[in-house]
Order: sequence, then structure tokens, then C-alpha cells
Amino acid sequence: MLVNARVQRVEPGVLRVAFKGKEGVDSLPFGLCVWSTGVGPQPLAQDLIAQLPDTQTNKRAIVTDQWLRVKGLPNVFAAGDCATIELPHLLQCVVHGVPPMRGRVAGPHSPGPGAP
Repeated sequence: MLVNARVQRVEPGVLRVAFKGKEGVDSLPFGLCVWSTGVGPQPLAQDLIAQLPDTQTNKRAIVTDQWLRVKGLPNVFAAGDCATIELPHLLQCVVHGVPPMRGRVAGPHSPGPGAP
């Protein structure tokens, strides 16, 4: 896996790559090339995030509550790749306590209701 790299060209059996902070292009031979690129927000999502700087703290996705309401616009909903659900940080759970569990906690092999 390569990070901080920009593919310049893909040729049969050779990848031409420029690395961030390094001049020139490196040649990397390969047998199989699996290429995954970064994903950025669409202009509509970027614009919405920019208009709500006090509530939209994630620059890569629209922040929503657990009901998918956009933080800062409670009558607007966002879902899918453009959105992220705000979750409490682990430290907040430790400091303020974890909410009480509703029901019994069980794994995937739980015997079900009524079992001892």
C-alpha cells in the first residue's frame, strides 16, 4: 500500500508514482495493480459544511445526530457517503458514565429469552 503518493501513469507492468515531498517519479513494477483513491465531499456538502462552521466540525462529511438530523439544521437530514453520525468520544463515556443498558447484553450465541 502506498500513501502520500500520486499515480502519474499506469503502463503494462509498471506504475509511475510521484511521492509527496520527493522530487521526480519512481517506477514500481507490478503483477497485479489494485488502485484505491481518496474520496472527497461533493460541492453541495462542502458548501453546507462551510456555512455552518460552529456545528459542522468534520471537514470531510456532514455531521448528523443519531437520527440523521444535520447538526445546526435540525429540519434537514443527511445520510450516505456525504454524512457521518456524531458519536460520543470514549473519554466522555468514561468521565460522564455510560448510559444504563436496556436489557441484557449477549453475544451472537445467546440462548435467547427465558434461558438461565
